[in-house]
Amino acid sequence: MPSVRGIEIVYRYVADIDRAVAFYADAFALTFTRYGDDWAECTLPDGVRFGFHLAHDGAQPQAPGTTMVDLRVDDLAATHARLAMLGAKPGDPQDAPTGRFVTFTDPDGYRAQVFEKKR
Repeated sequence: MPSVRGIEIVYRYVADIDRAVAFYADAFALTFTRYGDDWAECTLPDGVRFGFHLAHDGAQPQAPGTTMVDLRVDDLAATHARLAMLGAKPGDPQDAPTGRFVTFTDPDGYRAQVFEKKR
């Protein structure tokens, strides 16, 4: 059975990446790395990654304070199959700069993701 290894990343959907990066850099002296026009992230001292993703066109607005949690897994394919079996409606695997992920919906309707790091 797939097992969770920890939190991969916590990020927020934002309307303006530049504004979000500027605020957190100014407020907390964080240094962000940009990956294209829709993603910026930093690594916190404890090793957890924190980032911002530009809100997708047509996406429903996120409530203030909403975060996305990626649960790190060792086997994305097995986890995808398990989520499907449980009725979590996992999406197709997608590539990210540091690995691959699948978005799913939990029983309460919250979106979350599982993430497999590149080897």
